Amino acid sequence: MTCRVLHVTSGLDLHSGGPAVALAGLAVAQQHAGLDVRVVASYREGREPSLAEQIRSKGVAVTCVGPCFGRFARHPALSESVAADVEAADIIHIHALFEEVQHLSATFARRYGKPYLIRPCGMIDRWSLRRNWLVKRIYLAWRLSRMLEAAAAIHYTTGFERRNAEHLHLQPRAIIEPNGVDLAEYQALPAPGSFRKRFGIPAGAPLITFLGRLHPGKGVEPLVRALGSGHLKHAHLAIVGPDSGGQLETMQTLAARCGAAERVVFTGLLQGQDRIKALVDADVFALPSEHENFGIAVAEAMAAGAPVIVSPEVGIADDVTAAGAGAVVPLQQDLLAAELARWLGNAFLRANAGAQGRAYAFERFGWHEIGQRWAGHYAAILGRPSAA
Repeated sequence: MTCRVLHVTSGLDLHSGGPAVALAGLAVAQQHAGLDVRVVASYREGREPSLAEQIRSKGVAVTCVGPCFGRFARHPALSESVAADVEAADIIHIHALFEEVQHLSATFARRYGKPYLIRPCGMIDRWSLRRNWLVKRIYLAWRLSRMLEAAAAIHYTTGFERRNAEHLHLQPRAIIEPNGVDLAEYQALPAPGSFRKRFGIPAGAPLITFLGRLHPGKGVEPLVRALGSGHLKHAHLAIVGPDSGGQLETMQTLAARCGAAERVVFTGLLQGQDRIKALVDADVFALPSEHENFGIAVAEAMAAGAPVIVSPEVGIADDVTAAGAGAVVPLQQDLLAAELARWLGNAFLRANAGAQGRAYAFERFGWHEIGQRWAGHYAAILGRPSAA
């Protein structure tokens, strides 16, 4: 009997960042693993679910409800739509926490006696709960504690994420499964040079690449500041990703103040091969973020053969160390600048780490294997033999 899986999310657009991209990859991988997969997504005005058509084209049914409004992203049609999809499913996989679609899906799952899992996307660790702490604490007491405790399992993407949630003393079983990468995109890498040529970065200039949203705490600011240090006076920095909350102008002003305006390029959102070309042309990929429960861009950089430098607060940092794919550097400006300079000055070190990281990514982060493992996880929760 085919397992019917319903994924629930409050964002299915590229501007929502890694969680939305990971959900898209997971749903398709599970469909290919023999599961019957459906996705229901709410969305807000101006955040149309741009990933929906991509998922549908791979055989996964998608229902989108919106535009939603208010603090909890409500919509008149949301309850009826979620109820129907939950009732038709065998198991529900909920992604993120604080909007109406997640609350409704857990509520209807309990009503219909359907097991559900929650992927908290890093939202229940201490760092995240300190942001808007009063509202989140009220919501935790009002709705979220029951929702979490009644789950059949909590889906963490790293051991780092699980450890950071231990303060809540949750009783449901923990399942640790990483986010994945579409390795088919990385089998044959594009020839080097085209990204540099397109954005006017000299062929021989040391290049640091960042991939992600321009958002406070994501690591853009320390990288721009690092370029103003004596260690990196010849280096260039490529910031690849969409603006979030008006950060682009702020970072452009900072680059000018640091005397690095001509060496920092802001490309905006790049997709497909354009994104991979940015990673291929990087001498070093860097993500010195204040908080990442996973860090899918790091896995993508590893798959592209780029050495990576991350902060200890990036969930995938343990994998970087295990793979020998780069370095994990404390969030201190002088240490970051010195470490970037060390890697940019040693071609042998970069080549070795890039090769080891690429091999590790192909072994660990392939969606095909992840999809197969999820078939087993669901079967165990449902008490069935695995269908895959």
